[in-house]
Amino acid sequence: MTIRNAFEQYVKSLSSVYEKAEAESITRLLFEERAGLDSAAIITLGNETMSEAKANDLAWKLIRLMKGEPVQYVLGYCYWFGLKLKVNKHVLIPRPETEELVEWVIQEEGKNSSQKHRDIEKKNILDIGTGSGCIAIALKKNLRDTDVTAVDISEDALTVARGNAADSGVSVNFITGDIINPYFSDGDSSFDIIVSNPPYIMESEKSTLHTNVIGYEPKEALFAPDEDPLIYYKAIIRFANRHLMNGGRLYFEINPVFAEQLILLLTAGQFNHAEVKSDLTGNPRMLRAIR
Repeated sequence: MTIRNAFEQYVKSLSSVYEKAEAESITRLLFEERAGLDSAAIITLGNETMSEAKANDLAWKLIRLMKGEPVQYVLGYCYWFGLKLKVNKHVLIPRPETEELVEWVIQEEGKNSSQKHRDIEKKNILDIGTGSGCIAIALKKNLRDTDVTAVDISEDALTVARGNAADSGVSVNFITGDIINPYFSDGDSSFDIIVSNPPYIMESEKSTLHTNVIGYEPKEALFAPDEDPLIYYKAIIRFANRHLMNGGRLYFEINPVFAEQLILLLTAGQFNHAEVKSDLTGNPRMLRAIR
């Protein structure tokens, strides 16, 4: 089979699982990452016969993709915020919306540091529910003079996160902990910045998700119970009331449905200046509050 024929066949096969444009995008990524054939090579070398080794490798990947497994898991990594991150079934695949959250934190905290000429003492950042470590690693790489701690309930997720930090050349303190029962932090620890992308999709929203999400990504990183959809936010706010410095900032990625309720929760507690920021699609997706 020629390279061009193989490409066209993969797009056709994946179009039974995805919309055609996404099927083509996934196929291009697969050919580039696994066969070293980018878009230009597919055109210029399209009439050449694909080697047996490459064809066999791609065929096994296609089988997994046809079952609905996300291409990031099939490859074993993804590209996100300039990082190459390992991902597997134990961690959520980092989303573009979370890139927007990280960009907001970096812009705001970099501005704060510049305005205050920064104390010699390092700022402490906590990432709650770190998963792949994406938020913690990106913040550590982009905010100088910070100590970053990241917590997750899953040891398997933390194994992935530690590997990603090492591969990215940054030092992050990864610890095991459950924010619902936060015994991971003693009474004296405090943070200047707390960031979290907690589970915020309601169980009743499952039907709106693609099968490659609900069938493969860790449910504990995605869903909150319908009877208490803000359970993780409430726990983080309680924790922040005890462990966030006065004047410290709390950043959330949020379910747009609950933006107003979260503002009320924050302002009823020890927080003010709650601000919601929309993502690129116009949905209220991020929230920042000051203690």
